[in-house]
Amino acid sequence: MWKGWKPGEPGWHSPWGKGRPGWHIECSTMAQKYLGETIDIHMGGKDLIFPHHENEIAQAEAATGKPFVRYWLHNEWLTVEGEKMSKSLGNFITVRDALKMCSPQVLRFFLISSHYRSPLDFNKEALRISRRNLERLIRALERLNDIPERDSVKSEDEKLLSEIEEAKKRFEEAMDDDFNTPLAISTLFSIVKAINNYADANETIGKPVKQQVLKIFTGLLDVLGIEWSIDKQETGLTGLLEDVISILVDVRNEMRKRKEWEIADSIRERLKKTGIILEDTPKGTRWTIKNPTLD
Repeated sequence: MWKGWKPGEPGWHSPWGKGRPGWHIECSTMAQKYLGETIDIHMGGKDLIFPHHENEIAQAEAATGKPFVRYWLHNEWLTVEGEKMSKSLGNFITVRDALKMCSPQVLRFFLISSHYRSPLDFNKEALRISRRNLERLIRALERLNDIPERDSVKSEDEKLLSEIEEAKKRFEEAMDDDFNTPLAISTLFSIVKAINNYADANETIGKPVKQQVLKIFTGLLDVLGIEWSIDKQETGLTGLLEDVISILVDVRNEMRKRKEWEIADSIRERLKKTGIILEDTPKGTRWTIKNPTLD
């Protein structure tokens, strides 16, 4: 709590001699002033357990006689290309630097792809994988959103909703288990599979079921901070432009039938550069607008 004075250091006179407060006491003091005598969650790297957090506990609980923290969350270290991140190695990555490599959405998804108490390696390939996985989630939502609705609810609709509700239960259990985000994310991909299987086999969907599935899926994504804001009406596309895109899709499909693969691939790639993503499905080619939150 009190460090003895050394020449050249700041110091104050006290009953224990000239010196200064230990650096741990400032955190105990700030926590009690702004958060109260007992706080719910205290986080930090695992290297802070000793001596910093143990000293905070000793200081705060000796002063108040109450528990200092209800839950401690100590995260593992972040490595960069397999090496521990440090200024001395010149591989120190700030958030600002990371956002030059990917969008905030992708970075957030990358960080929660590993349990907070497990090591995480920062590298370009891991960011690419996170982006692809995010795209899979959003594509499934877009695909579900595009299925025409009907008033009646069929047995296959009820089966889909049952699968989604079961996945939601597993998601909540994973998050309740020490924020097991990797397991929670895996349940989201079971939802993606269920939606894609349904879309492959059905032309329409019962309106109440569609609304409930969208509500559950987007709600779970929201828990993880994943935004879904793509709506064709929000993209500013006019009916004429949608018709032009549909014509290009038809031309590409005709080229594929004629096995003019080079022309077909060129159309797909040029549309992709403008933000129009084509997806070939058993029921034909569908197009979507690239989600700007992933860029």
